[in-house]
Amino acid sequence: MGILREKGDGQPLYPNDCGEMYTLKLHHGGAIYDEGGILSYEGRYASYMDWVDSGYVAFIDLEDIAVDLGYKEKVDIFYNGPGHHVFHLIFSNQEVVEMFNDHDRVRVINIYFCEVPIPLQMHDNDVSEFFFDDMDDPPVEPET
Repeated sequence: MGILREKGDGQPLYPNDCGEMYTLKLHHGGAIYDEGGILSYEGRYASYMDWVDSGYVAFIDLEDIAVDLGYKEKVDIFYNGPGHHVFHLIFSNQEVVEMFNDHDRVRVINIYFCEVPIPLQMHDNDVSEFFFDDMDDPPVEPET
């Protein structure tokens, strides 16, 4: 699907004719919090996967990445669009396609893995966008 970046390596420069290539910034070991109306992810780790071709990514690939990151239980997977704090739940291939469409001019996509169940609230009757309540439980650290 892509190449996991080695520690210390920089982000690749994608040629102009590689419009479907992306870098996935994989946030893991944390949870999403509401900080006074602004959502943020507080995680322990970030990994990068470079040279990801948007035409060859399915939801099951993101679930496989979660397993590779050390998650043993099912995790919720989110992304946020460039420049805003709405986190989109990814639960099928349709959201994966929407994620890449939302980033047609940005080559780095932030993906968030959350093992802790989060109380969800729908926003504008859109089942793919969620805002979050404060959480009582601390983030769960994945086994590595």
